[in-house]
Amino acid sequence: MPASWVLVGLMVVVHLYGCWEGASLLGELSTEQRVALGGQYRSLISAGEWWRLCSSVFVHANLVHLLLNAIALYALGRLIEPWLGPIRFAAWFCVGGLAGSVASHLAGLVQSDGASGGLFALLGATLVLGWQQRHQLSPEDRRLLGPILLVFLSFNVLLSFLVPSLDAVGHLGGLAMGVGLAFIIGRRRLPGARVLETLVLTVFGGAFFYVFR
Repeated sequence: MPASWVLVGLMVVVHLYGCWEGASLLGELSTEQRVALGGQYRSLISAGEWWRLCSSVFVHANLVHLLLNAIALYALGRLIEPWLGPIRFAAWFCVGGLAGSVASHLAGLVQSDGASGGLFALLGATLVLGWQQRHQLSPEDRRLLGPILLVFLSFNVLLSFLVPSLDAVGHLGGLAMGVGLAFIIGRRRLPGARVLETLVLTVFGGAFFYVFR
């Protein structure tokens, strides 16, 4: 099963679990519900609940927020997951999400949730790898690249209108991480890379276990 499907499934399960406790018609979760699901909240992270920097990547404010991010993740997965493989794809998404969370926290945002940091990391990696391998791209990849990037950018413009408090700092943090990973590691099988990627996924799994224990 593609990693993108697994990640989307986790996002959906987390949101449905939150809605089970009560939500509006559009699945709007309150601040308290998002915090209970492992959402990012500045004072709690400052008090030592660092795991929220990881778990908040899978928490979304409402169904529209979830739907747009899920579609964007699926679209990016169709293009870049075959280049990276499922483990690296999932690890880069998680590391990008973590970078976005850290950037938001350092910028002083009180609350910021969602997969956008991870998505922007994948976008950055797609742009770098697509440029580096532009002469080796298959006809299918060439056909997908433009529409997928257009969908991603369109969704983020739409989100900027639907969510006035959109976390641009988190987006930039994720984008910078994705670009850096693509330049430094790319598609190379470096010694120890798989161990580090597995460790990243283990840390995120541990954060989930802590939230839903």
